[in-house]
Amino acid sequence: MKYYLLLIFLMIASSISSKEPPQAKDAASIYKAILKTQWLEEKKELGMELGRLGSQSEPFLLKLYEAESYWDRIAAISASTKYFSAAVNSRLVKSYLEDHMVETESESAIQSNLEKYIEQIRQNWDSDVKIESRKKMIKLLALSNDSQAIEFSKREIEDRGSKYRSIAFQTLCSKKEKKDDVYIRSKLAEKDIRQYALKYILETGQPSDKKIMLDVLSEIQIQNADFTFALGGIKKWGSFQEQEIEYTKALQNEKYDDSLKLYSIVLFREFRSEPIRVSLCEISKYARDQSARVTASEALVPFQNIKNIECLKRIVNEDFQSSNQGFGFGDAVAMFATLGISNVLRGIQENRSRASFLGRQNELKKHIQFLELKAKENN
Repeated sequence: MKYYLLLIFLMIASSISSKEPPQAKDAASIYKAILKTQWLEEKKELGMELGRLGSQSEPFLLKLYEAESYWDRIAAISASTKYFSAAVNSRLVKSYLEDHMVETESESAIQSNLEKYIEQIRQNWDSDVKIESRKKMIKLLALSNDSQAIEFSKREIEDRGSKYRSIAFQTLCSKKEKKDDVYIRSKLAEKDIRQYALKYILETGQPSDKKIMLDVLSEIQIQNADFTFALGGIKKWGSFQEQEIEYTKALQNEKYDDSLKLYSIVLFREFRSEPIRVSLCEISKYARDQSARVTASEALVPFQNIKNIECLKRIVNEDFQSSNQGFGFGDAVAMFATLGISNVLRGIQENRSRASFLGRQNELKKHIQFLELKAKENN
């Protein structure tokens, strides 16, 4: 028995001693492995491994930025999230500004350690006067918590003639930081950037901010985006009466285009009144955009009013019309979740497909048949 135990012990010891210790990979071998592999995820993992080697990785990391394959350049970006130096930081910023193939990856890498790149971005601002490059840079500066970067961003915001004023203010608002609240609200009178302040207030404000939204909606001329956020504020904080009044006004306003009326219908379609019914009827018959016509027609269904037969005839007899029309409230999509009405976006998207239109049209045909039967019974 002792003989067998000794034999087993010797075999285990021999097996352990025969194994070679793991060889640490050097920068050159990792660089070659990155170029060799055909898998993007493996390139990214190897890139991070390369970056962890520290200063010895720098020459290989910089070479990867010049690779023909943008997958290899993505590996360089991965490495840059683990190793930082003036040369590497500068090259990552350059990649973000100039290499559109890896722009998303570069931006993500910079934002993950934004404060490390502020000085480099400021230097690039002075040397790179291309408008698109500066738009990218001012966005990063405004996102930063660096005091000098914020001061720089605010100088651009205060310059009414700056090409970068809007994006700087939009980015500042998107941070939703309480310390910026007073400054953001101070721009409500500046109509070229007011939409971003309204969006910020809608997402972070209080019921007392309803007055701001009502004041905006009371203006004779209002920009589409301002209307969208202000009406969203009434949906969020308004009383039943206030919501019904603003909805009716929106439907009746001849200056509002179809997109704003469509938005209003989807937002407040549960409201019923004779003025609302009449307005919906007009939209279903005369709106230029088919999306608005079909949505208005559907909003008429719950009224079950035989007067609506004439209102629905156009939509049930027309063919599907594809439309690339914008709805005038692109950024407003982000606030639907805030309002708890994600169905708004879904409702708008439904207007885009032929199959969905035909199905909805068929339901409206059935409703007309119901109304005709009801009208016959009433005679």
